[in-house]
Amino acid sequence: MTSRYIFASLISLVAAQKASTTISVPWIGIGSTDAPSVFTDFYASVITANPTATTLSLACAPESLDCGLFPAQTLVVGPSTYNINMGNPSPDSDFTATMDCVVAESAVCKESASGSEANFPGTSTTTYDADMVSTFGLVVTAGADKLNAQAETTTTEAAESSATMKSSHSMSGSKLESVASTGVAVGSGSVSPTGSGSVVESTGAADANAVVGGGLLTVVAGVIGGLLL
Repeated sequence: MTSRYIFASLISLVAAQKASTTISVPWIGIGSTDAPSVFTDFYASVITANPTATTLSLACAPESLDCGLFPAQTLVVGPSTYNINMGNPSPDSDFTATMDCVVAESAVCKESASGSEANFPGTSTTTYDADMVSTFGLVVTAGADKLNAQAETTTTEAAESSATMKSSHSMSGSKLESVASTGVAVGSGSVSPTGSGSVVESTGAADANAVVGGGLLTVVAGVIGGLLL
């Protein structure tokens, strides 16, 4: 079923138990046959991790400094959230682009580009079905401890939610459902990675003060179409 496929893709942040931490991240706009199993040209650092969304800052790998990323680029993904943003904070540059998706049975994405350097500034809306949602591996070089901390919080809150449900028979049905959904939501985005490295300083990755909206890779420039340079 389409909705189940997309939902499963968006919550599959699963860390491999290796020396370097690799997470599996959903990608909207690229078919499964076109996406590599692991992107090796760029890395990620974790800015924040919580039950609703994980925010990643993306940067080129040292050996691939011309990987196509913008200096400020982040990706936000969660069970029903997919948001990407790219730009250049340099005073000499004037270009930003975003892709903000609402995920249900399909992914409905509002795409925009602005700034004097945008060929076609404006907005558009595109709907992507399940066959245009894929996942890829992304190496995390910094902030993996935040994912681990979120996993521990998930376990605790899920247990508390279960205990609350058992001991609160007098609650209304809606409150019980809310408690139950809290446990599920927390667990949906948790990972337990091992190992982390230092973030690559030479790539110009967006820092924690970057817009919490995601990071748009130029490898999916086709998704934005004529709006981008």
